[in-house]
Amino acid sequence: MTTTTIQPCEIDTYISSNAATTNYGNVNAFQAGYYNGIIRHGLIKFDLSSIPSGETCDSAVLSLWLQTDLATSDMTFSLHRLLLDWVELQATYNIYSTGNNWPDTAGYGSSSVDMSAMGVSGTISASESLNTEIQITITDKAEFKKMYDGTYTNYGWLIKATEEADTRMWGFHSSEAATSGYRPKLVVTTSAPISSGVPRFRSYIIS
Repeated sequence: MTTTTIQPCEIDTYISSNAATTNYGNVNAFQAGYYNGIIRHGLIKFDLSSIPSGETCDSAVLSLWLQTDLATSDMTFSLHRLLLDWVELQATYNIYSTGNNWPDTAGYGSSSVDMSAMGVSGTISASESLNTEIQITITDKAEFKKMYDGTYTNYGWLIKATEEADTRMWGFHSSEAATSGYRPKLVVTTSAPISSGVPRFRSYIIS
């Protein structure tokens, strides 16, 4: 069994509907949720090259540390595999890189061209203390394996509120956080696949 810890992430940013042409790739936080009519999505990508590509995923946990809390109620959020090659210092609500619009005509949304329909959900309490570690368990381990074994191109994940309504907005420490322990972390446990159909021992009779 192999445990791989990756901290911080390779790149991260967030995109905001009220600042559709603004890039936030060099700030020390990224945000996700809904606040006063504003929609924000977090974008995050880890370098997965240190994970043994031939091994099976036993577990994968993404850890984020809470920086700001603008929530009046608990938020259920989801994590989706991104399908486009976004650029940290270029992505905005309108574009994923310079000259390339998100496929949704009204800005970034939930298009199946933007991101995988399969998501991992979790809940953040409205009463969480700042700097609390929020853990997101990757339940679709088969899909995640395809991200680190090269079956899928790794463009990272999008973090969004599952219900973009009411006041549910959180900010997380980003890879630029001054405290290194608050930067996004991914812990992956893998194991070598068990061979089938091949006997472990062979007996020979010599006459």
